[in-house]
Amino acid sequence: MNTTRTYTVVLTPEPDGSAVNAMVPALPGVLIWGGTIHEAYASAAEAVLLHLNGYRERGRAFPQDRQLRGLPKPGTEIKTLAVEVVTGSDGVEAAHRVA
Repeated sequence: MNTTRTYTVVLTPEPDGSAVNAMVPALPGVLIWGGTIHEAYASAAEAVLLHLNGYRERGRAFPQDRQLRGLPKPGTEIKTLAVEVVTGSDGVEAAHRVA
C-alpha cells in the first residue's frame, strides 16, 4: 500500500546570514543546516529519509507530522516535505521522497 505522508521542515537563518538551520518537529534528531534555504531544505529531506530508514530497520512505525510549537523566529520559513510511504505485506514501511 502506498500513501503520501508530509513532514514540517522549519528553516531558520542565522542572524549574520552565514547559514540556515533546519529542523523537523516530528523527528527531533533531524537538526541540520545549509548555506541557503534551498540547501538546508535539501539536507533536511535527506536526513528525514535516513531517519525513517532507521525506523524501518527497527520495525517501528513512522512518526506522524508535528507542527512547530510557539511563534517562529523572524525570517523563519516553514515548508512541507512530501514522502511516499510504501507498506509491505509484512507491515514494514519504506519511504521515498516525492519529487
